[in-house]
Amino acid sequence: MVYVEEKTDLAWDAFLDDSKRKHVEGFQKFIWPTIRREIASEYGIVVEDEPHWVDSGQVVFWQRPLVRQFGGKILEGEWEPVSPRDGLPVQNANQMVRYFNKGMRLRPGKTDLKIVADNPVVKEEPAPPAYTCERHGENKFAMPNWKSYAQHCFHHMEELEAEPPENIKRQMREFPYFCKLCNVPFKSLQNARRHFNDQRRKGNRNALMHKDFSELEMTDGRDESGGEEG
Repeated sequence: MVYVEEKTDLAWDAFLDDSKRKHVEGFQKFIWPTIRREIASEYGIVVEDEPHWVDSGQVVFWQRPLVRQFGGKILEGEWEPVSPRDGLPVQNANQMVRYFNKGMRLRPGKTDLKIVADNPVVKEEPAPPAYTCERHGENKFAMPNWKSYAQHCFHHMEELEAEPPENIKRQMREFPYFCKLCNVPFKSLQNARRHFNDQRRKGNRNALMHKDFSELEMTDGRDESGGEEG
């Protein structure tokens, strides 16, 4: 099984300035096919839609912004293009997948990458997703690693329910402070507090998801030797 960015009818050049068309067409012909193959082979994602290129290696994505309603309730707004004039840089497969993990899509109206049985691009079946989230009704989210799972929870403002992998647990044991949302360890209270305050000052999701400094304190399950309690 692979995860497919389904094709839609919205024109790929909807945001393109004709003065940059030749540059974009060169990128589409010589560079984009390699990036697309790497996304399929390394991440199991088949990108069928042609991105909204606005320049060589610059793509306009779509995302639903957070909207604060009266009374403090936070909802996702309507789909909007992200940086429709300049786009966002996509020079390699990892960059595009990072945008996918943040909830951005190549076309509006999509909730997540969909699972299909047949794969016309990837010859070998990729490994099953390391993390899944089924807290979205009929939509099932699948993530290949802890980092993308944490980004998913951050974007949708959800608790980290899954068990961290062993390398993350090791850092939690070795460092007195660790931000699971950002995957960042801290040796000192000062640095951990600075990180927490910086995220709070950013507002929006950052402030809402970094609401309690005690979540950075790695005290549960630790003994004086730094190991986990039985």
